Amino acid sequence: MQDFGTESACPRLFTVKEVAVRLRTSTATVYSLCERGELAYVRVSTHAIRISETDVAEFIRRGAVGEREPPGAGGQQTDGGAQPVWSLRSRSG
Repeated sequence: MQDFGTESACPRLFTVKEVAVRLRTSTATVYSLCERGELAYVRVSTHAIRISETDVAEFIRRGAVGEREPPGAGGQQTDGGAQPVWSLRSRSG
């Protein structure tokens, strides 16, 4: 039998509002991510969902486009000297 009393067996669960604050977005965006299957969640009642800390971290990791390089490590430099983590892809056509 698994011990659910320990923190390792039962990860921290965030509310939608807490996730929205961490992602610096709206609660509507968090609900949308969950509905599209991009962010895993647990339904705890008919009208309440929770998102694990691990799933939030995984979502952020998947969203990272590249890694930052130290200044002078090659590649295109920005004004601050660091590579951007997120990139905007232009649409052709």
